[in-house]
Formats: sequence, C-alpha cells, structure tokens
Amino acid sequence: MPVEPAQLAVAVTNIRSVFGRHWGCIRMAVVFPDERIANLWNGALQASLRRAPLEAFLRAHDLKVASRGPARDTDNISRAALLVLRMTMERRDANARALSLRQCAFIAQVNCCLCENIAVLIEEPNSWRVAALVSTTQFMRPSLGLLAAAKLAATAAREFRGAGLTGEFQRIGRMTFEAITRNSDDLLLKLSVYSANRIDDPHRSEAP
Repeated sequence: MPVEPAQLAVAVTNIRSVFGRHWGCIRMAVVFPDERIANLWNGALQASLRRAPLEAFLRAHDLKVASRGPARDTDNISRAALLVLRMTMERRDANARALSLRQCAFIAQVNCCLCENIAVLIEEPNSWRVAALVSTTQFMRPSLGLLAAAKLAATAAREFRGAGLTGEFQRIGRMTFEAITRNSDDLLLKLSVYSANRIDDPHRSEAP
C-alpha cells in the first residue's frame, strides 16, 4: 500500500564509523509510520500469520496457494477441502457401490464441516459458506451434473448448522483442524478413513 511522506516521521542520527584507518560519520534515517499506517501493517502481518498453516498445508500437498484478492481465503479453503474429499473417496472400499443420493447429501454436509473448520482455523469464519458452495459443486459435478450439484451444495450449506452439532461432524471438525494445524499426513489419513467409513455406513448406502 502506498504511503504518503506526510504519514511518516523520520529521525536522522549520526553514527560514527571507521573505514580502514579513517574515522568517519554515517548519516542514518529511521522511519516511523504514523499510528494508522502502523496498525494497517500490523493487521496485514497478523492476517498472514493466521493464513500460514493452511498455506503450508496446501504447499505440502503440491496445491497452488491463491494469490492476493477478495477470493483468496475461499479459494484456499476450497482447495484444502477438495483434497480431503478426494482422499476420502480413495479410502472407500474398492467393492463399494456407486454413491446413492443419500450418500451424496452426506458428502456435501461433510464438506461444509471441512470448510467451516478450516475457515475457523484461519480466523475467517464467514468464508466457509462460499468455499463450501464452490467445492461441493465442483466435487459432485461429475456424478450429478452441474445443476444438480449446485442445488445439492446450496441445500447442504443451508441445512448444515443443524447437522454440524452431531457427534460425527464434531469429530470430523476436530480432526480437520488438527490435521491442517499440524500439517500431518498421519492425521489426514485418519480423517479420510473416518469420513469414508461414515459415508459407507449401511443406512446411507441405501437409496433414499
């Protein structure tokens, strides 16, 4: 962010120095931003620190970190959630049947849980909903088609608050938070295995 000269205070001091055998004097300027600018810089630093665990997690799995911009947080949350969903599907039983609509709806709820907890991790709690809408639609589109996937995503996001209070979602939330915070492959594996088992729970495997 550009800073106007008037927003900076400059203190000039003389420092004695030696060059070889000759003593001399160096003039040094120390720049002090005014309080408003200092607060902005500090806020940017704190935001960067909050995002650091998620960005480190993405880089560790060879995923692109979104650049600066209004969609930065939602993009990064979506990418992390999609990674977990793909790993979850890989952990399903090789003999498992094609997903039922009931299972698809549960996956959409799981994704809402993932996105919400990642958003809380980076202290951007309002970013989860858009991230969930985008990533659920993207994930379910190959199976359901664009319109059906978008409708499923919207329904899941609207209904998630009630589902999010149940024990299995609380556990998924805790596991998500820990796996990303610690950037742990072992915890990520446990999360994906647990989620896969919940998807293939017998009462969800039947068509609604």
